[in-house]
Amino acid sequence: MEDYENREWGYVIGFVLAVILCWNVTGWTADAIGYGDALKEVLERSQNWGDGWWLAFRALLTLAGAAICVAAFFIAAFVFCVLSIAGRWLYGIVVEVVRFIIDIVEWLLNRIVDIASTILLFIWDVLTWPFRSIFGLLADLYAAFAQSTKRRRYERARLKQAYKEKYQQDFRSFREFTKYWKAVKRGENPPYPGSEGEDDNSDRDDSGRRKKNHDDDDGPGGSSGPRGNGRDPYQVALDIFGLAEPFTKSELRARYRIAIAKYHPDKTGGDDREAKRVNMARDVILKRKGWS
Repeated sequence: MEDYENREWGYVIGFVLAVILCWNVTGWTADAIGYGDALKEVLERSQNWGDGWWLAFRALLTLAGAAICVAAFFIAAFVFCVLSIAGRWLYGIVVEVVRFIIDIVEWLLNRIVDIASTILLFIWDVLTWPFRSIFGLLADLYAAFAQSTKRRRYERARLKQAYKEKYQQDFRSFREFTKYWKAVKRGENPPYPGSEGEDDNSDRDDSGRRKKNHDDDDGPGGSSGPRGNGRDPYQVALDIFGLAEPFTKSELRARYRIAIAKYHPDKTGGDDREAKRVNMARDVILKRKGWS
């Protein structure tokens, strides 16, 4: 109940304040447009009109003030909306202008940084070019040396394995076998160990005749390995297998199996020296062809 009464008194006070405001708005408006003195004279004369007309005139002035307040409210709301729209529009324009300026400044800074970076990189390249060239040359030389060393180690390992498996009985040391193999690679005709002077007490002519007869019986190259009288060891090796260019690795493998089966020491009638000569001929052909 108390809340309801307080609310009613609030309405009454608010109405009174609104009436007072509307009454004063009329006077403020008259003063603003230059009719304040005239309005005061009319109010003084209205006291002589009687109580009814006096009260009606003042009520009319209050209603005029209320109308002015309503009109001012709508005008203010309209102006506020217009200003809001204009403000948002101006804000958008300002934002776009600021963004445009920022983009231009950023583009200019990026171009300046790019140009400065390019100039600095060019100066750096010019100053460091001799050192980079020297380092590159040293790196290439080291890579070539490392590759050559690796290739020599690989060939040495293969030669050592071949020496242990096939030729250790014929050569006194691995070094002697390596010299023989390098001479064969150079296209020379080094004597195979044990191929000359087998019987020191025999006649030289008889020895030469036996050697010639033996060479004629066994084919080009004789029993001293893949070599002939000044001929290319590769051609002598081809003659040992009865091959002629061109031929395939499969054909070489087939001819090698036939030849090694004939002279293999484990077979009856086999010849260890001839078997080694066949193996040497095969190695010469594989090396010349680059086959593994």
